[in-house]
Amino acid sequence: MVIRNISGESAKTIPGGLEISANGTPGGEQTAYKLDGANNTDFYFQRNMTFPNPDAVQEFSIQTSNYSATVGNNAGAVVNVVTRSGTNEFHGGLFEFVRNREFNARNTFANDVDQLKRNEFGAFGGGPIARNRSFFFASWQQRQLRDVRSARTAFAPTLDMKNLGDFSTCGTNCDRETPIDPLSGEPFANKMIPLSCFDPASKNVADCLPDIGGDGFLIIPKPLNQDWKQFVTRVDHMATDNDRITGRYFLDHFDNAGSYDPNNLLTYRGPVIAARVRVQNLMVGWQKTFSPTVLNDFSASYSRMHAARGPFFDDVPSMIELGVRLPLEATLPSISQIEAVGFWRLGDNLEASFIRNGYQLANRTSVIRGNHTLQFGGEFSHQRVDIVNEFRRNGQFRFRGDVTGFAQTDFFLGAIGTFDHGTGEFKNFRADYWSFFFQDDVKVTPRLTLNLGVCWEPTPPWHDEVGRFAKFRISDWENGVKSSRFDNGPAGVLFRGDPGVPEDGADPDNNNIGGRFGFCLRSYR
Repeated sequence: MVIRNISGESAKTIPGGLEISANGTPGGEQTAYKLDGANNTDFYFQRNMTFPNPDAVQEFSIQTSNYSATVGNNAGAVVNVVTRSGTNEFHGGLFEFVRNREFNARNTFANDVDQLKRNEFGAFGGGPIARNRSFFFASWQQRQLRDVRSARTAFAPTLDMKNLGDFSTCGTNCDRETPIDPLSGEPFANKMIPLSCFDPASKNVADCLPDIGGDGFLIIPKPLNQDWKQFVTRVDHMATDNDRITGRYFLDHFDNAGSYDPNNLLTYRGPVIAARVRVQNLMVGWQKTFSPTVLNDFSASYSRMHAARGPFFDDVPSMIELGVRLPLEATLPSISQIEAVGFWRLGDNLEASFIRNGYQLANRTSVIRGNHTLQFGGEFSHQRVDIVNEFRRNGQFRFRGDVTGFAQTDFFLGAIGTFDHGTGEFKNFRADYWSFFFQDDVKVTPRLTLNLGVCWEPTPPWHDEVGRFAKFRISDWENGVKSSRFDNGPAGVLFRGDPGVPEDGADPDNNNIGGRFGFCLRSYR
């Protein structure tokens, strides 16, 4: 097993998500994550959702190969974390972990001690509700992280550029280029550009940048302000000597406050100025002992991840306020990207919401008959993904010096090098997964045990509620076949409802049957 990557994503999913490659699988999308046996996988990105802190964990297991038919849906590893239960005795504790510049030594190559401040603290405890019958356990943890990451640098437009149109006083950057007048094809005299030639929107953007002289060099700090809060509670109740009922709820909330100085628009720069991610997982289980050789285990679970990205600031100018007119604009005042290539850049991803909901029903029956240990049952899982992502709606403007030979003057003249504009990303995905399994572990001899099993897992494609997909076929393009639903569609591109196009763009895989075979041979008696 290899951990290929630890995700730094903090807007679409949790930071620290794992990409595990196991059992010969490439990538990190073939690992199943479970919490108390219930699904704890982000089905959209195929990464783990958050797990409880170590003081709330009773045990964990990682199966990387040769697992039985009771486990399926993924070809890689199976990770299962079991939360702690209460007992007949009260037990608990408090903890805090601290990192602070007051305790840190200075790096040999640094001028000062780092700014890192990390506090991780919490409490946990459990005990009886009714002795020998009902028990509880609860844990709470919070982590606060404050730091100043590597500062960014920029060569911002100078006061002479903004107020005088003088592009001769910014030192080396100005000396190496002579701006060309795009109308005459001749150099601007003395590198002076009439203010009347300035694009109004560019002038508005420049006025939001700090006033600076010289060569315009700026150092822009990047503060880090993140908080994690999590809570888990579990109750176990012995309804009878043969019936055990378990309920568990887990909540994890991540908040990346971001940083933005309204007096300096250059501080409005990603990645991820501000984001919030909340994970919830609820599980109810019922274990029924019918006899010493027959046990039934039923569970119902619900998981939800809501990731929201924004600017969550009040003083961000909108594109309309800056004087830019676009066919589509983001809901909140925000900037996607404005860049003078090689000099400065500002903007970040726009407002977005990534919501994943899912519930799961699972049942497994275990029977011992002679030298056979039988297990059979099934699972049903319903998954929902709802995405409202406005990325690219405010346009991405890059000024590269293609027109005047100097990116700064291209910016002031509004001479765009490249422009990218989109409608955003909107998805309403649904999927139902079924699986049925049978497993027989048979002890052939005292030294030889065979593991035999079979699992049926019909796998459908994602179903979009409003049919946002297109299907392209070379043969249709060559024959000039066009959509019967959309007259203005190009040849070769078909949509839901067109002849020969499946409901969800692809046919479900109903023949997904997997066999299991293994054996254990002891070399000694």
